[in-house]
Amino acid sequence: MAKAILLCGKIASGKSVYAQRTSRQENAVLLSVDELVQSVGGTTSYAVRNLPMAMLLIDRDGTLLWSNPLLDTFLGMKVKAGEKMSVMWPELPLSDMTEESGQLSLKKDGKSLRVVYRLVHHHPAHQELFALYVSDSTEEDCIFMMASDMFILLLTHD
Repeated sequence: MAKAILLCGKIASGKSVYAQRTSRQENAVLLSVDELVQSVGGTTSYAVRNLPMAMLLIDRDGTLLWSNPLLDTFLGMKVKAGEKMSVMWPELPLSDMTEESGQLSLKKDGKSLRVVYRLVHHHPAHQELFALYVSDSTEEDCIFMMASDMFILLLTHD
């Protein structure tokens, strides 16, 4: 059975040292926001937080591990790491994510959403983690529908 250990603490409280030691003892994957932010420049961090697409990291059980702020907007609620996607976004068909990567099209509150997913960590000793990229494809879908209607009209016109 997989387990997640979430460490919170003030800067310089020793959580990084504890996390590294625990990850070695538990043979676990260490996902540290502190290390991620420190390893990329401030500009990159800003860009990830402000992309016009939601990005999220979930485990195979559908537990949210991390997301950028746009997921809150798409779902119309404040999401929290550690919560199940099946509760926050029941329309997301996690059971359809059977391949290492793929794409899903969903409707949410009148919007068309494109969800691209990719397996980002797979190792027999560790849990599978998936990165999901969610974008609003409503305008693209409307353009496609208009083009399809025109195509049909051209074919059926005398």
